[in-house]
Amino acid sequence: LMYDLIRGNLYGDYLVTGVGQVRGKHNLVAVTDVECFVLVNEVFAGVMARQAFLKRNLYMSWLDKLPLLRGLSGMQLLQLSDALEERLFKKNDKIIEFGTINDYMHIIVEGEVDVWGRDERDSVLIP
Repeated sequence: LMYDLIRGNLYGDYLVTGVGQVRGKHNLVAVTDVECFVLVNEVFAGVMARQAFLKRNLYMSWLDKLPLLRGLSGMQLLQLSDALEERLFKKNDKIIEFGTINDYMHIIVEGEVDVWGRDERDSVLIP
């Protein structure tokens, strides 16, 4: 048994093996009565490719406007746009917390963020 699938899970050779890989190597066996939607792999791949294209264009339009990134080539901007993840934060959510290591660069697309910090005496700096 590789793993169990439940309501909302997706399964298909395309998802498991990827494009151009060996297909037809898995059994999918109903443990209970199952109702599912089926979609031809090529249709799924086409929809996903279109969505990726739209996302890439949207992100490229944002990146292209950032002064910090103006010196990058089109290919570099394309690589950045493909690597971006969209995250939503609610009012008063801490996006980055003082004292924690942050491994991400944040590009504010919409909304406002307050930045609080500390000076060399560890006094709180209020914007």
